[in-house]
Amino acid sequence: PFAEREAERQVFEILRREEQSRSAGGITYGKDFGDPLWQASYVSRNLSANDLDEWRARLDVLDGGQNTFRGYMLSRWAPIAYPNNSWPTTNGFNGNNAVLSTIAANRKEIRLTGLGGGYRLSRGDMLRIGARNLHRVVTGGIASGGGVLDDIEIRPHLWAESAGDDVVSVSKAFCRMTIVRGSLQTDADPATGRGSIRFDALEAR
Repeated sequence: PFAEREAERQVFEILRREEQSRSAGGITYGKDFGDPLWQASYVSRNLSANDLDEWRARLDVLDGGQNTFRGYMLSRWAPIAYPNNSWPTTNGFNGNNAVLSTIAANRKEIRLTGLGGGYRLSRGDMLRIGARNLHRVVTGGIASGGGVLDDIEIRPHLWAESAGDDVVSVSKAFCRMTIVRGSLQTDADPATGRGSIRFDALEAR
């Protein structure tokens, strides 16, 4: 919902659906209860009364948690090496048409093709793989002149639906999210009508 200019603070992290238990001997065991989801908390800047009411109306369109929006890390709307979304465009690369070429058996290491020659993928960059799957790069690298980049490692692991030839985007990479029930707050100063908007969101699969 928020563009960069409206946001004051944001948390955007992986929510791991896991449980930990400890044995009598002190050994800690972890168990997954599902693939990780992205979670976010958004806080707007202080808005004028008119802007605040406009954003209230925009958020009403989501009907609480019934409809989704494109959620992305506001501080990472562009790749780290290309803050102005201006990257090598050889090989026909436009930022949204790289290809997931190879997937390792561990489903966390991948190979991309179709990048611009010499494109630098940095640790911390965000990738959208396929129509809706958001991942963070934990090991990057530099593409060959032909746009091939091997040994990329990402988190979370690839979803089961991800497959070779999926399209990969590097610009404003997003996932679909819904507002967490009861988290939306639109407090305003009664004298001026100025206020801010706060809400939490969770990836919607």
